[in-house]
Amino acid sequence: MRKTIFFAFVEPLSFSGQSAASELLYKHFKAEGWNCKKILIYPLNRGEKNRVKRYADFFQKLIKTVLSLKELIIEKDAIVHLNLGQSYGSFIRFLIPFIVIRLKRTSCLVISLHGHIFMQWTKNSAICKFFLWYLNPAKMITVLGKSQADKLFEFGIPKSAIEIIPNTCGFSPIEFKKLIHKHKDSAVIKLLHLSLLIESKGFPLFLEALELLSKRQLGLKLEIVLCGPISFTAYCQQFVDEKSKSDWIDAKIASINQNEDFRIVWKKGLWGTEKRGEYESSHIFVFPSHFPVETQPLVILEAMATGCAIMTTKVGEIADTIGKEECMTIAPYGAEALASDMLILIRDKERRIALAKAAWQRYKDSYTNEKHLASWEKLFLTVDKQ
Repeated sequence: MRKTIFFAFVEPLSFSGQSAASELLYKHFKAEGWNCKKILIYPLNRGEKNRVKRYADFFQKLIKTVLSLKELIIEKDAIVHLNLGQSYGSFIRFLIPFIVIRLKRTSCLVISLHGHIFMQWTKNSAICKFFLWYLNPAKMITVLGKSQADKLFEFGIPKSAIEIIPNTCGFSPIEFKKLIHKHKDSAVIKLLHLSLLIESKGFPLFLEALELLSKRQLGLKLEIVLCGPISFTAYCQQFVDEKSKSDWIDAKIASINQNEDFRIVWKKGLWGTEKRGEYESSHIFVFPSHFPVETQPLVILEAMATGCAIMTTKVGEIADTIGKEECMTIAPYGAEALASDMLILIRDKERRIALAKAAWQRYKDSYTNEKHLASWEKLFLTVDKQ
């Protein structure tokens, strides 16, 4: 009889690719007949201005987490999949569940690492020692790319306990004939940047490069979509608040739209079929990220699946995710260089098609839902026998 799988992950206040990855596994294995249960970890809602309500809600949800741990304690034999963040806050958040897991010797622990923050740590740092305290009891640790696996080995984790399982984005690949059709039969070239609007994800550079192009008469019609909500992280330095960021974006859009051949709009969020439709109608996806802890962005996989010619950087695991024959690498990093490279792809239809085809094939070979879930099933079946 198969062991019960407990999926321990954060219930986010907004979208989180990390939590979405755990939710995907939970739904799939439950549908496949495994006995699956959740241990949800709830963050403190710092956006709630009423401090009494903020902490009352948090402790109420903490009780939910503790009650879900009761099921783990009762379960005779179980697999625990823990999707671990990489900060002191995350380690403290998972502390109670993790202590229960460690005390319950019959549990088989699998830890997934989606972030890239630990790549900056040294083995003897305090935060790394806390990190390894979590990792050492795990039967298996999954990462998204080779550089992450190498870093864990450097920290002393045996290679036999590390498994590389790339992300998936949930998109089925576009039909090949649709890919060719959209690039060959369009009089208007469409560019897309879709991400949380965090400075280091590259939206300012995207808009600055477009503004430079808009000052020229290209003899080409361009449709441009900036898509994403305003967001802030500890790495944001250019804008002090939401209004200053929004005003700056609006000013850039107004400047770009002064060129009658350019039409740029800002969509503050897309989901489901509407989001996929935006990708499928786009020719070039521009993602000039230099986010310090970038890992394997879902937006890159979505663009690969939907036949976009992709322009991106080599930060995080992006270089392992999409090769130099499958995208145009943004280097050097600057508005003038990006504007020049965008113009090359805008004008060179055959190169767009070649890049889009290569990225699409890579997605089919490596990143589909089916391949992702098959890798997880193999891993769970392996630890189920231990």
